[in-house]
Amino acid sequence: MGWRLWRTALWRGLLGGGWRWFSRPVAAMSDAERGRLGEDRAVIRLRADGCRILGRNRRIAGVEIDVIARDADGETLLVIEVKASGDGRAPERRVDAARRRRLRRAAERLGSHHRVAVEVVAVDLRAVGPGSVRRIRLEPADLAIGTPQRGM
Repeated sequence: MGWRLWRTALWRGLLGGGWRWFSRPVAAMSDAERGRLGEDRAVIRLRADGCRILGRNRRIAGVEIDVIARDADGETLLVIEVKASGDGRAPERRVDAARRRRLRRAAERLGSHHRVAVEVVAVDLRAVGPGSVRRIRLEPADLAIGTPQRGM
């Protein structure tokens, strides 16, 4: 992790510094604040893993994608859905079948030009450290690729 990334992380309080986000409890934050905090922590983890962030909160095929990144191998585009939780429940369980179909639609649009993978980044807002952010790659079977969808 480069010095600029560490400086940014410390300024935002994402590594436990407490300046911006941790000045009040997670339970007192609005949904938008928790979501933004989760996305910020996910981006820090992705950069630490060698990914290059290409965009945040972009619309592709009518679907809002939280983060679009290029994997460390430089060949794979990542379509990333970030889910954050401050109550101890597994945030990745909130990616339901409808959301997976939308992620698949965006991945198929990008896949016409690039190799694409879909990931869910689960962020536990109560914890700080390496285990608080988990990357989960969704397999094609999880996305129901190749199954006909009504109304699409």
